[in-house]
Amino acid sequence: MSNALIDQEARQAVSIAAAHLPKLSLAPDEYRVIFVENVLSGAKASPVRWRVGFKRRALFPAEADGLIGKGGETFVEVDVSTNTVLDSKGGE
Repeated sequence: MSNALIDQEARQAVSIAAAHLPKLSLAPDEYRVIFVENVLSGAKASPVRWRVGFKRRALFPAEADGLIGKGGETFVEVDVSTNTVLDSKGGE
């Protein structure tokens, strides 16, 4: 699999996950992506399954050396082959 295809799938996963945030009563503009990972191990492992982590932007400090606030994370798992959300957890 080429890097371009992996990057495309990761972007697709983020897009699907971000579009799902309003269904969780969360405003996408208030969240920042903190990680994107391909789910390649465990019972739900699949090369088309991605987990995207979000954190509330308000919890990030204005200065580079400030402390990041605790909590405010939301996790969304998507299947990029079907463009569907498989699971979501977290939030406030």
